[in-house]
Amino acid sequence: MNRNYFVFALFITFMISFCVIEYKSVEYDSLHIQTVQTILSRNCSYQSPREILKIKNETETNSLAFLSGNDKNLTQEQKDLESILTIAKSMSKEAVLVTVINDGYLPLAYNWLCNTKHMGIQHQVLVIATNQEAKEKLLSVSPDIKVVVLTVDKYLQKDQKYSHVGYIRLLVRRTEILLALLENRIETFLFEFDFLWLQNPLSLFKSYSGKYDMLFVHNSNKHSMVTNSVNGGFFYMFPTNTTVKLFQELYSRMLKLADRIKTWPPEKKVSEGENDQVYLNDLFSKRYGGLKALILPHTVFPDGKWYSLPESKRKSWKPYVIHNNWIIGNGNKIARAKEWGHWFLNNGSEIKCNFEAIRNINSVKTKEIFR
Repeated sequence: MNRNYFVFALFITFMISFCVIEYKSVEYDSLHIQTVQTILSRNCSYQSPREILKIKNETETNSLAFLSGNDKNLTQEQKDLESILTIAKSMSKEAVLVTVINDGYLPLAYNWLCNTKHMGIQHQVLVIATNQEAKEKLLSVSPDIKVVVLTVDKYLQKDQKYSHVGYIRLLVRRTEILLALLENRIETFLFEFDFLWLQNPLSLFKSYSGKYDMLFVHNSNKHSMVTNSVNGGFFYMFPTNTTVKLFQELYSRMLKLADRIKTWPPEKKVSEGENDQVYLNDLFSKRYGGLKALILPHTVFPDGKWYSLPESKRKSWKPYVIHNNWIIGNGNKIARAKEWGHWFLNNGSEIKCNFEAIRNINSVKTKEIFR
């Protein structure tokens, strides 16, 4: 009898041990597959099983927090992203116009809001600001827009120099936001405030739905306005699988860059061969993932070289927008806009639109526009 009990106990012990081993094996295989997929989609380095288990536990915890509405386990960055997505989803019956700004761009933002006040698009605008004061000022100019405050270090709230560490860190956040919008199938138009809008281009953009993944404008160089380079701050995205795949790769590259410069001071210059526009142009030129993209005509979407064209050529073009670039510094951009009659704010300390200037700009035939 005792021998039978011993054999039975041994059998039970063996079966329990086998089940535990099998369970661990299945769990590890599942994690391995998940990690390989992550490597393929994000181009990350391979992680040890211990790191994988830690990531799995953190991911499950954060997912449960989202589902339960309990966000105490989320990082501030994740909370910011959830706020942005919640608002963007409420706006997504139409394309969402997204831009990220800090204090250095606020005067240009006020000017653009006055410029486009009559176009009926401001309910589609989602501004990502870097502090509460900026949000309140923007809403005082246009209560129709949506503004979310991004939690950033104080130095990022100020004007950032192109291709410096602070500038790159802000662009990493912007790329993350754009990827999240696309992964949630939100049609997105990234724009910046240093543009003059003469006509609303959104219906033109929508007409390309189903034909292209992304729409771009030229990024001219010192030799020509027509190049194979595209502008990294003004493009329209249809949320196709191809566009999502491209932005996953772009974000992966930006994260690697951020990691390389994580110990650098904000004012340190970064190689101009390392930024989102360079990476985006590389992916565009390779038609990454089978990308179907269109560069819109430079006569319809010119950049700042338009201002130096002969008068006869300027008048022969019918632009939707004009990019106020090819000039260094926001102060110089403002001075040029004022010189050309493209400034729509009243003089003085109060932020108020100059409606006479807005009326003048409504017709592209007026001398105030073409001088």
